[in-house]
Amino acid sequence: MLGPYRQSLVAIRSLSRAGHEIVMGMERGDSSAFRVSRYVRGVWEMPEPEGADRFRAAFLEHFPGMTRDRMAILPVGDRELRTVNEARAMLEPFATILGVEAGLMALCQDKAALNALAQEVGLRVPASAVSGKADIGRMADALGATRFIVKAADPDAELGRKAILLDSRAELDACVEALAADPRVTGRFMIQERVFGQRINCRFVARSGKLIAYQQQVVLRTDTSDGTGFGVAGVTQESDGLRADLAALVERIGYHGVGLAQFIVRQGERPAFLELNPRLDGSCAVAVASGLDLPGLMCQVHGEDAFHSGTPSIPSWTGFRVLRYHWMLGDLNGGLAAIRQQQLGAAASFRWIGRCLLDGLRADVHLTFCWRDPWPTLVLFGERLLRRWRYVD
Repeated sequence: MLGPYRQSLVAIRSLSRAGHEIVMGMERGDSSAFRVSRYVRGVWEMPEPEGADRFRAAFLEHFPGMTRDRMAILPVGDRELRTVNEARAMLEPFATILGVEAGLMALCQDKAALNALAQEVGLRVPASAVSGKADIGRMADALGATRFIVKAADPDAELGRKAILLDSRAELDACVEALAADPRVTGRFMIQERVFGQRINCRFVARSGKLIAYQQQVVLRTDTSDGTGFGVAGVTQESDGLRADLAALVERIGYHGVGLAQFIVRQGERPAFLELNPRLDGSCAVAVASGLDLPGLMCQVHGEDAFHSGTPSIPSWTGFRVLRYHWMLGDLNGGLAAIRQQQLGAAASFRWIGRCLLDGLRADVHLTFCWRDPWPTLVLFGERLLRRWRYVD
């Protein structure tokens, strides 16, 4: 298991319960929370995941004598998946890779290319253009919109945040000026017409371009005051037309593996496609709690020749359950960050904390906490919240 992310805990617990032994691949300095999980049998202090030859050599030194039917590598984050894909041909004789292949990953992360294919199969995609930071203003003029969103167009771009929302030309001009003056902002960026509505997460499993499992969920709140960050509260909903839209896109690009597509949905309007993340998503605990075991399905889809035979099985649970989820740590972190950056006044700060506590009490699923494995979440709270409080005046 490579990468210390909240979805890593979900995968660790799921795969361990299925009888697999879990070794956590971590870099020096990563959170110690994953070391204290009752389901982790060992820790590999791996080199920084940069450089295929170095990574392969370190892997074979730590795991000698492995074969595809005895060892699997699950790279959880984008960075880890990119490195494993670079070394994929060298690693595959020794381990089954539980992740999408390099070409598919590159396509999903090239937002302009993926948007073009989404439009080709009939999905609504907000008008957009891609440029360097110096040309964002000119590209905005060409779009003819009045409200915009700016985000990274590829994995090499560095914006410093997930997205920037702009509600007027004056805000756009100020954004362009600020980006131009910041040397940390590099790469290609997409400026897109801003659309309004609910953010819907569609997590899925596909095999050779065919959708075999699907779950839909509404994001109710995120860890930022403008709604652009990571979801901290949400609820599952019954499938609607989004499933057919996603199935068309999955078939067009020949998707194979687990992924998460995001749409913006507003009553009376066609859903707008946002992006497709080619990996386990941070809220996948909701799927596992509902009976859709995404980590287990990854083993079946990517490792059917090594671990299984025949076509991956559809989960026996086919009904629908309303499940509310909450990510307490992300919610509190977001609130404390907003207070520190003076984005919230006193009343708004109390409202944020109140909503956080209420959503936590109402949740059916907590994204990292598990009563049978509580220590990782408790350690994460200790590490992150103490760090945040140091900066709160």
